[in-house]
Amino acid sequence: MPNKLKHAYGFWFDQLLTDFICQHKCETESEEEYASRNGFFITLNFDTNAVASRKRSLHDQNETARSIELWNTNHLYNLLCNKLIGRNFLKAKNHNRLPKMIACVDVNGTRHWHSMGEVQNIHIHTIWMLPSDLTEKFKTALNEIDLSRFDFRQIDVQPITSLKNNRSGPSTLSSYTGKFLGFNNHNLEVSEDIMIYPRAR
Repeated sequence: MPNKLKHAYGFWFDQLLTDFICQHKCETESEEEYASRNGFFITLNFDTNAVASRKRSLHDQNETARSIELWNTNHLYNLLCNKLIGRNFLKAKNHNRLPKMIACVDVNGTRHWHSMGEVQNIHIHTIWMLPSDLTEKFKTALNEIDLSRFDFRQIDVQPITSLKNNRSGPSTLSSYTGKFLGFNNHNLEVSEDIMIYPRAR
């Protein structure tokens, strides 16, 4: 069951990315070429002490008890969109200019699991796809991020090299990104494990 769900998520992610690319690429450009030029696989690793402190702070403020890791991811997306598009990035006229971002919770060891294991070291795998004219600006904005505003220990940025399907399954990229989701759906340990941006209007 977890593997079937992982594949289902993977195919869904591939379709979201393909739809975005087809809306933005030029006619002579292949989907693979567009992805390799304008796509990024970014893993967000967290400082456990900072996360614990953030949880206490939000609890004291009676804030929602959502995943602190995804709270940080949401904050990062909004900050980068502000830098790319401006403070009015949420206005309807800018919706098609926003990056596509798929964010999934992962934990240590999931690539070797056959059933739900111990939840350790929560981190977030994200796939980003940019409108081509914002890609260089995005790279600059990433390099200028003030990590002290977040609970990150490290941000690992890798260019996307391929979105090709893996034999009869989804792409390796999408399958890897969502590999925890099937286990968590079957045996819920993390209440919030996925975000897709931009949010539907």
